[in-house]
Amino acid sequence: MMTTQLRLTHGALLALALSTLQGQTPVDLRTQGKVDLMAANATPPIKTGTRLPPPFKTGANLPPTCQIGEAFLKTDTAAGQNLYGCVAANTWAVQSSADAGPTAPFDDFQPTVTGRVLAVAAGRARIGNYVPVTIDRGMATFTSGTGDVKVFIDTSNNLVCHMQTGIVANTSGAMACSNVSRPGYPPNSIPVADLTVNNGTPTIDSDDRAFLTTRGVSAGTGISIADAGGVASIGIDTATVPQLGAGSNDFTGSVSALEFRFMGSSEGSCDSANRGRLVSIFGGPGVADTVKMCVKSDSDTYAWKTIL
Repeated sequence: MMTTQLRLTHGALLALALSTLQGQTPVDLRTQGKVDLMAANATPPIKTGTRLPPPFKTGANLPPTCQIGEAFLKTDTAAGQNLYGCVAANTWAVQSSADAGPTAPFDDFQPTVTGRVLAVAAGRARIGNYVPVTIDRGMATFTSGTGDVKVFIDTSNNLVCHMQTGIVANTSGAMACSNVSRPGYPPNSIPVADLTVNNGTPTIDSDDRAFLTTRGVSAGTGISIADAGGVASIGIDTATVPQLGAGSNDFTGSVSALEFRFMGSSEGSCDSANRGRLVSIFGGPGVADTVKMCVKSDSDTYAWKTIL
């Protein structure tokens, strides 16, 4: 009886072991063990490809779906700028390397194209002395048309795209698009991107963003510019342009003004160069002012003639 019981016990143990293996009981690696893959030949943790991972929705050209925490390696993008992370539901963002170097693109307002969709990342912008503002992400989905497109920040800190006449697009987010006959960057705008649309499909020709840009302004003849506290004050150069008096034009001391001179005590010479010129001679104490004109006589000589 003892031998029989021992054999039954061994059989029961074997059956139990086989049952455990066939059931594939889950193992909690946090408490039941550790896995060291350092010596493995390859342990790729993310999907790779030349575009963001599927599924891509078809027909509406929407951005790909994703869950927070997913990652993707974009193999057709420069190293240091090719790792994307899902930072919000259905929102991918490039995970830039801190030491990517001066050739890496900026994150603010970065333009990207997926299919027919142009997306411009959110960013901070300032025009002139405006307080910097955050402009949200903007998108334009092109449906038809061929021609040029310019994307820029306007003087009111808006994200704008100018499309050549005939191009049609639906916008969302902060993007606002309008048709113009000849797209270009308006004065004082901040360029973002230059695109070409071919039958509704956009292509980025150039990323025109730049850092630490400014518009050079120089003073022309008779103009003065004074900078203080980041503000340029433009006025006249009083050494060249006479100042205006209080309520009237004061040209005292000027060479001429509509052929009329104001003289302190002497009218000066009268010759062919001064012919027809009027002068007012200021009289001293007890002496009246006089008005004279430089005229030519019938003998072709020049002299001042007192008018008043």
